[in-house]
Amino acid sequence: MKKILLFASAVLFSMMSFAVDITITSADAVNQDGVKIVFDKANGQTAPAWYAKGLRLYAKNTVTISANSNITEITFNWEKQGSKDFAKLTANVGNYSHPSSTGAGTWTGSAKEIVFTVGEKGQLQLNTLSVSTGEGGGETPDTPDTPEDPETPVEPEDPETPETPGTTELEIPAEAQSWNIPEEAIDVLQAREICAGLANNEKSGTKYYVMGYVKELHSKYHASGMEGYGNATFYMENVKGANSTDDFLAFQVMGKNGEKFTNMDAVAVGDFVVVYGELTNYNGTYETTNKGSAYIWNSTNAAFAGGETPETPDTPDTPDTPATGTEIKGMKYADAYYYEDLDGHGSWDFDLYVALDEESYEYTYPELYIIVDAAKSKTAINGTYGLYWAGVWMSENDSVVSEEGATTGSLTIQNVGNEGQYSFKGSFVATNGKTYTFNETVDVWAFDYDNFEEIELSESTSDTPDTPDTPDTPNPAEMLTCAEAANIAAAENYKGTADVTVYGFVVEVIKEKVDDKTGRNKQSFWMSDTKGGEKQFQAYYAFVPENFFKVGDKVAVTGILQNYKGTIEIADGEAVLLEETAVDNVIVDSTPVKLIRKNQLIIIRDGKAYNVLGAQL
Repeated sequence: MKKILLFASAVLFSMMSFAVDITITSADAVNQDGVKIVFDKANGQTAPAWYAKGLRLYAKNTVTISANSNITEITFNWEKQGSKDFAKLTANVGNYSHPSSTGAGTWTGSAKEIVFTVGEKGQLQLNTLSVSTGEGGGETPDTPDTPEDPETPVEPEDPETPETPGTTELEIPAEAQSWNIPEEAIDVLQAREICAGLANNEKSGTKYYVMGYVKELHSKYHASGMEGYGNATFYMENVKGANSTDDFLAFQVMGKNGEKFTNMDAVAVGDFVVVYGELTNYNGTYETTNKGSAYIWNSTNAAFAGGETPETPDTPDTPDTPATGTEIKGMKYADAYYYEDLDGHGSWDFDLYVALDEESYEYTYPELYIIVDAAKSKTAINGTYGLYWAGVWMSENDSVVSEEGATTGSLTIQNVGNEGQYSFKGSFVATNGKTYTFNETVDVWAFDYDNFEEIELSESTSDTPDTPDTPDTPNPAEMLTCAEAANIAAAENYKGTADVTVYGFVVEVIKEKVDDKTGRNKQSFWMSDTKGGEKQFQAYYAFVPENFFKVGDKVAVTGILQNYKGTIEIADGEAVLLEETAVDNVIVDSTPVKLIRKNQLIIIRDGKAYNVLGAQL
């Protein structure tokens, strides 16, 4: 009976599986919970690339998924990329069912590695997938040998004396002992400990000197990085030639003082190197931060530039105030995508590019992708916008992007004729600190992304933008009642150009949430000039204090006033609780209220707004 139970347990264990849910955040390889995913250009003309909406896969690209145990099921959550054809997908083993458009694609079978290949035409967009692993459905487990005495387990011969592994201590070679390596330098194992203490994708915030030997050159990124961008990618270990699994990845590191490598032989297996930069835990891989943010401080490689007498840097390799003024030129076409959120608030995405291959659906660079803060209309794009996000690609592996947020830049669009031509003029600040500008006239094709329908744009005039210079536009930070705000923004599609503060009573709470980026509370609510009055003004997802507002609270909201499809509102403003007096709509003289708006301290007192120096705004 015990033998039967043992065998049954073995079979059950072999059939167990677990699912790994993976969110794609870049085009880099993924290592998560024993599952590895590699996105590769393969035989395609363009490598997989990360865009604002997800990972874009092009014709003939491959996706290789592997695991330590058999993979039994994979579910892809595919999305259609705009107007581009929804590409086919095939697997080298197992059975794969692909949707005809946006939806789930499912692979089933039993294999430790599956290679998926995108078809010869079209594109795919991937955000999430789920991988189930285990031996279930695979090989039949071996029948365990009958134990000689199942009730008397055999003890190990010497359980208290495990086999002593080889040394893991780093030894600095003789030729490097004259380098004056900083005392705070750490080895590979210490770097791994620091990374292990970081959350997923968290950066160390501190730069380290990491010492070790080049274990292996990265099979995908090293050669292409050296040839195309002058950076190196390789694994480091403490003991030369040990081929240790306790390694550390120097990812896209530059040469001496952050300079590009010019010699392919400047990094080789067996080199003793000191790498300087921030560390990160990238989906379980312990590595330096990428895109040239780290560099080799010194190396024993004879081809390493300036390696004999390195200088210890006093400042980070990235300057605090980089040069500005990079102009993006050459774009001739633009795809305009209209979206709406669950509350009906619309937005435009603009994809500007030089040319598009109709057969492969691959772009000719440069390509500029812009997301504006809010749409003014579904059928017109003229006007001036704040940017939520922007990025530019000079090649498939050369790109810069901005941070997410409504203050990242600006864009002015104006039609220049009746044949679909528009001028796009604007700028944005990228994460590298540089300001990128553009002023291009392009042919625009507009598309309703949610309903897969083409939009025929109809501008009110070919000469004048749809944001008029209204004489009653309030001054910055002007204090307004709800009625005054409604009167100012009464015109259709009105949107102010400067902050105002609207005050009144909360008469209805609509929604509440915690902001994903900041962790702060956000709340949507209706306001009126009197308690229990009619709904006159809406604060749409305003940042509020720790405690959410309730009906009857007297509050003030600061931000850009707009008329959104007939609703007078401020979206994403800053809200504060006001002290109420016996007389409605009166702000207490003795108690000033402070709020932060666009990194500026605003003090509300006596019905007026002041800056920190006491000057009235």
